[in-house]
Amino acid sequence: MSSGTYINIVQIIFFYIIFYAVLALLFGGCMFCFYTTIDEKEPKRQLSDSLIGENPGLSIRPLSSIENDLNFIYYNAKNESQTNMWIKKLNDFMEPYMVPAVGNNSIECSFYRRPIGNEICKINLTMFGDCSPKDLYGYRTASPCIFLKLNKIYGWEPITYLLPTDDMPPDLKSSITSLPQLNRTQIWVSCNGLTPQDRDFVKEFKYFPSGFPSYFFPYRNGDNYLSPLVAVKIVYPKANVIIGIECRAWAKNIRYRGGILERVGSIQFYFQRDYFNVPIQ
Repeated sequence: MSSGTYINIVQIIFFYIIFYAVLALLFGGCMFCFYTTIDEKEPKRQLSDSLIGENPGLSIRPLSSIENDLNFIYYNAKNESQTNMWIKKLNDFMEPYMVPAVGNNSIECSFYRRPIGNEICKINLTMFGDCSPKDLYGYRTASPCIFLKLNKIYGWEPITYLLPTDDMPPDLKSSITSLPQLNRTQIWVSCNGLTPQDRDFVKEFKYFPSGFPSYFFPYRNGDNYLSPLVAVKIVYPKANVIIGIECRAWAKNIRYRGGILERVGSIQFYFQRDYFNVPIQ
């Protein structure tokens, strides 16, 4: 190899070393500037400026493991393996709620004692009544339970209904008027059959508690925060039929639209509890 060729190779190698070093410095500088604008606790864009918006969605637990059937809960009441499957799903979901609250920022909240600053509210399993883990969420009875959960939106606060409205179902109106004024500051929930036939198949729902208490809001990404839940007991649904159910969240700043594809402020699911004898294998 001639000396001229050797010099050219060295120059090319040197050029690429400098080139990639400059690229690395530019990339590192950009990343440094980018991360200095990020707050680990607080998103830069919030509420209407964010991609998620300011209308929290409603979801249910448990969910089916079958693809495209996430909102279909089915089991044979006499098939222990099927009931155990749903109990396990809810135990897995509820696991963070079963662990004793850690940290000095966890407090017992009430409508008279709301969190301040970095404080977060403890969730006591007794608030779920007949739908608690110790009761196996009702799946060993004729009245099983589902859980409702609102999507977390940083900084969002509900504007609550202190008085019932004309479009609310009768049981919700009664629930609101039965409470003291201060205890009405919550996001109410109601469930009902999708069709008149579905409403004949299940006539009653019980809620533990009656809604999402306003003292859980706004969400500020506090340490050890757990989303509030509402347990819904499906009281004596008719066996051996598929029942369509819609649950809705009620607040003045939660828009509502029913339906499956473009629902807002609500969730639809299908439920079937069979009660046939399990065949001997």
